[in-house]
Amino acid sequence: MYLGIDIGTLSVKVVLAASPTKILTSSSSEITVPRPKLGWSEQNPNDYWGSLNKVIFSIKKSLITFYNLDSSSGTALNKSATIP
Repeated sequence: MYLGIDIGTLSVKVVLAASPTKILTSSSSEITVPRPKLGWSEQNPNDYWGSLNKVIFSIKKSLITFYNLDSSSGTALNKSATIP
């Protein structure tokens, strides 16, 4: 399986593929970039982290539904990350 993550200026996109040619599911979340003055923009790392968590949860939820997984299936789907 392949997990592709694109963290851009205005959105976070994630795609999960079984192979390079077979996409299982994808998700995206928009990010608002405040522009307090003309020519300025501000980015909050928490906005990106929150969006990434949102799309990963969405991917996880899609897989649970698609494969009909439950607590007795013996399959675990988890996400974890560390930020320095």
